[in-house]
Amino acid sequence: MISGGAIPFTEKNHESSKKGYLYTLNQTLNILEDTEYELKEIRGRNPKNSISSNVAEYATAFLNTQGGRILYGVTDDSTVKGFKASSQQIDEIQRVVFDSLRTIEPTLSADHYQLEFHQIYNNESEPIEDLRVLEVVVPPSRDKKAVYFNKGKELHIRVRGVKHHLKGTEIVSFIQNKSTE
Repeated sequence: MISGGAIPFTEKNHESSKKGYLYTLNQTLNILEDTEYELKEIRGRNPKNSISSNVAEYATAFLNTQGGRILYGVTDDSTVKGFKASSQQIDEIQRVVFDSLRTIEPTLSADHYQLEFHQIYNNESEPIEDLRVLEVVVPPSRDKKAVYFNKGKELHIRVRGVKHHLKGTEIVSFIQNKSTE
C-alpha cells in the first residue's frame, strides 16, 4: 500500500498495524498526485455518488498508462479528511465502484482491482467511528498494447499526475504509439 507519509504504527494500533501505517485525521501524507497517485476529497454527505461519478475515468487513465492508486478521502494537498461510511454504506460503495469499473472496455474481471477501506484515527491513535479512506488500486494492464475506454468511447490517460481526456487525433496518435511499444 502506501510506502510513506503515514504515522508509524505501534503494537496498540488495531487493524492498521498489520498494514504498517495509520491514516490520522488532518495529518499530511508524504505523497503527491503524480503518475501513481490520484487524491480525491469527498465533499457532501453522499460518498457513494462522489466516488462512482469518476472512479472509472481515473481507473481508465491508470490502465492506459502504468497503473496507480486513487485515494478517496485525501485532499489534493495530501491531507487526510476521510468520509463517513457505515458497514452498510461500505457495501454499497463497493458495489457501485465495481459497477462503474465494468463500464471500462475491454472489460477486466473485478479481481483485477483492489479496494481497501482504511480506518481513520485521531491524534491519540484511536479509531474514529465510521470515518474512512478508500484506496482503489489499479494494477498495470497485463496487455501492454491494450487501449481502455470508459463507457466504450472515452479515452483517458495520466500524464504527470493529471488525467487527460483524449479526443479526435489525440486518440489516433495514442493508439499508434501503443501499438509500436
